[in-house]
Amino acid sequence: ENADFVDVWHQVITYENYCIKMSKLHKSNFSVFDGIGIRVIKTNNMGFSSTTVLTEGGIKKCVNQAIAMAKAHGESNQYKLKMVPIIKDREKISTPQNPFDVPPEEKITFCKDLESRIQATPKIYESEVILAFEEKAQRYKSNEGTDIISNKYTTKLNYYGIIKHNNNYYRLERTFGSSDGYELYNQDDMFAHVEE
Repeated sequence: ENADFVDVWHQVITYENYCIKMSKLHKSNFSVFDGIGIRVIKTNNMGFSSTTVLTEGGIKKCVNQAIAMAKAHGESNQYKLKMVPIIKDREKISTPQNPFDVPPEEKITFCKDLESRIQATPKIYESEVILAFEEKAQRYKSNEGTDIISNKYTTKLNYYGIIKHNNNYYRLERTFGSSDGYELYNQDDMFAHVEE
């Protein structure tokens, strides 16, 4: 289609989480989301499309949708697009330990230990612990030579306790999040806050 500029963004997100409620494994989940986004610029008109159907047919459809959107903009586009310089980069955030390498049994034991400490707090009516991990692997390329690779891990912990006092219910909740991998929770004594 003789486009002036084309770029592709590929992203794979791996997600894992565990939920302990009232001393039992309530639910767990492992999922992978894989998809691309394609941007096309032709005569100052931009079109974008994305898909998670990574077959030859799915990608061709995505490209054709981006081209159709760029054409549809036509004369109605009042903005001038400025092209960015070529960038080559590699980014990998160092983590003490890849959270996906930690056995599920260890993660569940960690959650149960925290949840049991919450349960030991006087007047606790209900409690829940959720531990979640995400790996985001991304690559961005353009027809001008831009090539960026990024890989990042994120860990998130959320827990709450509901206290019953004088026929009233009070919810106490804390959330921790970090891109430091799994060992964030060896660096912060969150248990000290439970009885607060």
